[in-house]
This record gives sequence, C-alpha cells and structure tokens, in this order.
Amino acid sequence: MVEFFFFMLILLGFAAGSGFIYVLVTRLSRRIEPGGEALTVSLLRDELDSLSLRLGRVEEELEFYNRLKSPDEPRSLAPPPAPEGQDS
Repeated sequence: MVEFFFFMLILLGFAAGSGFIYVLVTRLSRRIEPGGEALTVSLLRDELDSLSLRLGRVEEELEFYNRLKSPDEPRSLAPPPAPEGQDS
C-alpha cells in the first residue's frame, strides 16, 4: 500500500510540475514583444549583406593572389634557338 501511495505522489507531482512550467512559459512568452521579429529579420538581412560583401572582397583578393603567383609567360621546355651564323 505504501508503494501505491508513493507512486500516486510521484504522478501528482509530475502533473503539478508540468502545469506550473506550462503557466510559467506562457506568462514569459507574453512579455516578449511581437514586433521584435521584424527587427531580428532586418538585422539578419544586414548581416547577410555584410557577409556577401566580405566574400566578394575575399574572392577578388584570391584572384589577385593567383595572378600574382602565376608566371608571366608560359615557359617551354625546348632549348632556345641558336643564332643564325653558327652551325652546331
């Protein structure tokens, strides 16, 4: 009989705790202004614009670096031509 009492006490405690948490969450969610979402969206769009500009700069710098590191003229493996007056 004691086990049944503790089991019912646990179930009632769980139900009361769940109800308390539900009431607490609903009251806290009412305090948040519903117009705050528009501000968040605009901040996210500004951050996205900033990131796209930074990515464009990085791509330009990478292209410049690749052009800087590449040789001016492609070199061939053939020996240079001999001057016309000499026979070899």
